[in-house]
Amino acid sequence: KIKIKRIFKFIFLIIILTFFAYICNFVPSIVRALIMGLLFSLGNLIGKKYDKLNSLGLCAIVMLLFRPFDVFDAGFVLSFMCVFCIFTLQKPVQNFFEKLKMNSRLAQALSVVVSVQIGLIPVLTIYSQSFNLFSLLINLVFVPIFEFVFVITLALVPICVVVPFMSFALRFVEFIFGIITIVASWVGSLTWANLPLAKFNDTLILSTYISVFVCSGYVNLKRYQKAVICCLVMAVGFLGTFVNTLI
Repeated sequence: KIKIKRIFKFIFLIIILTFFAYICNFVPSIVRALIMGLLFSLGNLIGKKYDKLNSLGLCAIVMLLFRPFDVFDAGFVLSFMCVFCIFTLQKPVQNFFEKLKMNSRLAQALSVVVSVQIGLIPVLTIYSQSFNLFSLLINLVFVPIFEFVFVITLALVPICVVVPFMSFALRFVEFIFGIITIVASWVGSLTWANLPLAKFNDTLILSTYISVFVCSGYVNLKRYQKAVICCLVMAVGFLGTFVNTLI
């Protein structure tokens, strides 16, 4: 909305996003968001079309060049797989909800959460080996609240640095974050709501995400062709799991 030249907007965005990453201690998920945000802005600056999956892949390459051991970091893996699943599954899931005569805004919000939950199941078999039945509802309610409050926090921090007596405003966001933390901890403590997951091996995880990609709008094939490819890919994944078990 600021009426200045694109180059100055880009420089301003670099400063803001880098500051955002700094206050988040440059954790992998935030660095991913930083790089992808800058790539999106750079595309607008030079007049190039922003490609989501290429941007995600380039971001992973850049991060691993500087910190290769991030590939073993749960935050790195979960962040990238969340975004990958949103890019590949969100549109088909949204179309499905809209066919059920669901409100378009609700369908869009729900499709993002559902896409992430479905797509993360293979990874969750490694890190937690369980799936909380309430996670879908909790994310649907609290993720928008968290995003809104975090933006307010990002705006308040530099203000409070310049005008220290305004720091009382941070009590509000601290209160909201506290509520989110308490509810999330309480839901996580409900052992009866945690559905155990069988552990996937690397072959099956790879096969699952290849199938997710095939089912997305990025592959221009008919539905029955996609179904055949997914069945073959998953069969290879299960065969690899069986062979690995024997070994």
